[in-house]
Amino acid sequence: MRDGSLILQFERGQVVAVRSNAGLDQFYERLFRHAYRAARRSHSVEPGIQLIVFGGFWLEARANSMLRQTLVLEVREASFAPALWEALKRVPLSDKLGLFLALASSDLQEQFGDLNARLRRLLDLRNRLAHFKDSDTQVSGPVSSLEETIKVLETADDPLLIRELKRPEVLTHGETVSVLAKWLKLFERTHAKARDIRIRSKTTPKGLTKRSSGRASRAADR
Repeated sequence: MRDGSLILQFERGQVVAVRSNAGLDQFYERLFRHAYRAARRSHSVEPGIQLIVFGGFWLEARANSMLRQTLVLEVREASFAPALWEALKRVPLSDKLGLFLALASSDLQEQFGDLNARLRRLLDLRNRLAHFKDSDTQVSGPVSSLEETIKVLETADDPLLIRELKRPEVLTHGETVSVLAKWLKLFERTHAKARDIRIRSKTTPKGLTKRSSGRASRAADR
């Protein structure tokens, strides 16, 4: 397998299942980071659109992966965790973050701060792009000559949506994605530590290794 992820499920120190998935979160992350760098350098709208779209995709994919992992660790009845995942996987991202907050430490809850409001603004902009319906804004009244028309075109501001997709405005959304991704990673590590799970470092395949017997899984990116 050239791309995607392999998941090894352990029980009592033995591999009981090997599964694969697309692992698109890693690709979304790279696409977002590339767009974020480009948006810092460019006045073009294209990097801004890519930043919003792939930033939202990345957060959704990370939250989904972590929710499945969290359910495995928190739900005692093994057969109930997949059923609960099926019921929860389509809930909004903000609701999934609310579930993580319920398990987070007080420090992490405090760090979350105003991130939920910032996330709503990010997802609102993404949804506007996904369901785009253009509208006109009047920038001038009647004009009496071609020269006056040209002057209006040269001095008119960009439409509001275009301004939101260019720097500096779009960079605030890039910061929101980055901060939320860091918060999710910190939650993953602290929650895993509380459940006696060790997260592998970046120098080894990504995943989980159970220190003691019980249910756990390890995801190895290929």
